[in-house]
Amino acid sequence: MPWIGTGKRWTLLDAYNDLRGSLIIKQLNVYFMMVWVGLFVSLTAGAADGLPDDLLRPEGKSRWDLTTAPARIGEQPSGMAAGEVWQFPERFRDRLVPGHRSQLSLADTLVDIQVIGIGWVHLAEGPREVVLQRAVVYAAGSTTLVYRWIDPASGVLAEVEGSGVPGLTGLQSVVRGSVSGGAINAAADLKIYSDEVIQPVETYITYGWDLGENTQVSSLTPEAHANIGDLIAADSWDFSSNTAGTSVAQTERSVSSAETCNYNQCGYDLPGTKLTRQDHGFDGVDGVTNNQVTEVSEDGSGITVWLRAGRQQEGVTGAFGVGETGFCWITDATETRTPVRLWEFAHQDAEGWYLQAGDAWTDGPFNCQQSLLSYSNGCGSGSWPTELYVDSCSGFSGTQSGEVIKGGVVTLPSGHTLNALLVRTVAEYCVYASGSCLFAVDDVRTVIYLWQVPELGTVVLLQSFQSAPDFTSFTELENTNITFGLFPPLSVTVTGSAVASVDLAWNPGNDTSYIDGYKLYWGTSSGSLTPYTFNSVDNAGQVSITDTTATISGLDPDTDYFFAVTSTSDYQSPDSGLVVRHESMLYPTQVSGDPDHVYPVEVMAHTSCGGTIPTVEAQNLVLEKLGSQVELCWDAAEDSCLEGYDVLGSDTSDSAGGFSVIGTTDGATTCWQGNPSQSYFIVTVRGAGSSGPWGHYGQ
Repeated sequence: MPWIGTGKRWTLLDAYNDLRGSLIIKQLNVYFMMVWVGLFVSLTAGAADGLPDDLLRPEGKSRWDLTTAPARIGEQPSGMAAGEVWQFPERFRDRLVPGHRSQLSLADTLVDIQVIGIGWVHLAEGPREVVLQRAVVYAAGSTTLVYRWIDPASGVLAEVEGSGVPGLTGLQSVVRGSVSGGAINAAADLKIYSDEVIQPVETYITYGWDLGENTQVSSLTPEAHANIGDLIAADSWDFSSNTAGTSVAQTERSVSSAETCNYNQCGYDLPGTKLTRQDHGFDGVDGVTNNQVTEVSEDGSGITVWLRAGRQQEGVTGAFGVGETGFCWITDATETRTPVRLWEFAHQDAEGWYLQAGDAWTDGPFNCQQSLLSYSNGCGSGSWPTELYVDSCSGFSGTQSGEVIKGGVVTLPSGHTLNALLVRTVAEYCVYASGSCLFAVDDVRTVIYLWQVPELGTVVLLQSFQSAPDFTSFTELENTNITFGLFPPLSVTVTGSAVASVDLAWNPGNDTSYIDGYKLYWGTSSGSLTPYTFNSVDNAGQVSITDTTATISGLDPDTDYFFAVTSTSDYQSPDSGLVVRHESMLYPTQVSGDPDHVYPVEVMAHTSCGGTIPTVEAQNLVLEKLGSQVELCWDAAEDSCLEGYDVLGSDTSDSAGGFSVIGTTDGATTCWQGNPSQSYFIVTVRGAGSSGPWGHYGQ
C-alpha cells in the first residue's frame, strides 16, 4: 500500500502485519533492539581497514575465512523472547533455507532477513558449518545492513554491520568465539540414514590415497597423535596434508562370476546382493583389487546390511594374511556359517532408518566354521591349504562387531570439510587348518576406523595390521584410503552479473587428478527446496565454461538466481574396459546433523535491471509530525533500477491526476521532511527513465 492520508495514522507494525507471504514474529520489544545493537563493537572507528575481505564482501561465496578478524565475545540477552529468536535461529529451522525471507517487527524498527548462503566459516578456533544471513534494519531516518554467520548448533558466530545499502560504510563487527563453550560440535548429533549408505550400483565413485603399509599414525594429522587411540579421541581430524601414495578407486557394481573365483562358494547369486570394488591403481594389470558382497534386509527392528563374502588382495601370491584370501559369511549347500552384519540402522523417524553415535552391533561367536579360502599362489591355484576354519580362542572373541563412536569434523586432502560419524569395525578370531579347530595356525584382530559422511559414504579408512594388540594402542597401519574426490568444487563465487547473465568461478579443490569436467545447475529457487530447473547439459546453449569459470546467459532481468556446480570424472573399469561418467553430488553440507537440511554449496546472484523503470512498489509509508514539518518514511525497496524515491502529494485522493511530485530522495534514503500543503501522499520508486508503479491506488 504506497499511499497514506492524514486521516489515518499507520504504525510500522500495522503495515508490517499487512505484508503478504511474510513470516510474522510478534511481541518483540525495543529493548532487545538496544541490546542487539549494543553487541556490535567498533573495531576501526568506522573504517574497514585491516578486516578480512570475506567479512566485508561475504555474498556469492560458500567458504569464508575470518581467522584474522578481531574477536570479541558478545553478551547475549537473557530471559527475553526477542533475544532468543535473534541469537538462536536454529529453533526455527525452516528459516535457514537458502532464499528464505522473514521479518522481525521491533516496535518502530523493521528487520528484513534473507538467507543468502550456506557453507563453512573458518574462525581462529576452527571450521564451523553456517548459513549466511543478510539483514536490513529499517529505522526512522536510517538503514543498517547486517551480515550474520549462524551455526545452528550454537547461534551467531560472526556478524558485521554498517550503515548504507548496499555498501558497508561505517563498519562495525563482532566475531564471537564458541558460543556453546565447547570444541567443534556441529556433528555431535549427526544421523546417517540407510539410503545414504546403500547406493544404487554404478552411481558413484570415490578416489583416495593408499599411503602404503607401515604408515605411521603420527604422520596423518598436524597434531602427530602417538597412536590410533589418541587420533580418534580428537573432535576434528585434518587429513589435508596426505596427498601422495597409490591411487584408490571405489565403485558400486553388480556381482559377476568372472570378477572373483569364490562366486559359487559363497552364494553370490542371492537376490539383493551387490559387489563393492576397491581398485588400487588404474592399469588393470598390476593393481590390487579387494571386493566385498553385501545383502540388505529389513524387518520391524531396522535395516541390516549383511557382509556375505568377498576377496582381499585378489591375484596376489602368498600365504594367508599376505596373499589372496576369500571369505564367506553365509550358509551355502555345504557349510553353515554365522552371519556377519556390516551396518545396522536401528532407529527410525519420518526420514527413515538411521544410525547415530553410540550404536553398536556384534555377531557370533563363530562355531568352528569353514569361512576362509586361501590361495597361496593366486586365485584358483589349488595350493594347500585352500579351506581354513575360524573360531574363538584365548584372547580372541571369535566375533565381528561394529560401533559408532562419535561425530566430528573431517578435512580431506582436497580441502573439503565435512561432518562425519566415526565408526569402528573389528574382526577378531583364530584361524585353523582343520574342521576340528584344535590347533590355531594364525590369528586375526583387524581394526578398521571409518569416517562416514552422509551421501558420500566412507571418506577416510584406516586399517590396522592383521593382528592388532588391541583397538587403540597400535601406531602403524596396513591400509589407508583417504579420499580426495570425486567431490564438487570446494567453493563457488559469483564474479559478475548483467541484465541476462551471471559469471561464476570455483575452486575445484586441492587435488584435481581425476576431474574431467564440470556441470552447472541453476534456477530461481534454492536447490535445497526444489530440484534446479536448468543445467549445463540440458541447456548447453546458455553456458560457456572455461577451465574453472563459466558464464550463464539467457537469464531473466532483475531476478534472484541460485547456482551450484558439480565435478565429473570418466572412469574406465580395469576389468571390463568400459568407461562410465560419474558426477559428484550437489555438495552435501549437513547442518547440525538435521536430515531435513542437507544443503548443496550454493551461491545466489541477482541479474541487473532490464530497463530504466523500477518494477516494485514502495511499502509501509508512515507519517510523523516534526514541529512545523512532517516526516514521511517507508521501507527500502529492493529493485536494481532504483535511483531514489519520489514523494507525491495531492489535496484529494479521488483521482491519480491530482498527485504531483513535491519532493525527492536519492539512493537508499527512505525518509523525507517538508512542510507540504497537501493532505494525501504517495511514494514511488524512481529509476533513470521513470518512476515505478503506484500499486493499489485508492484501496
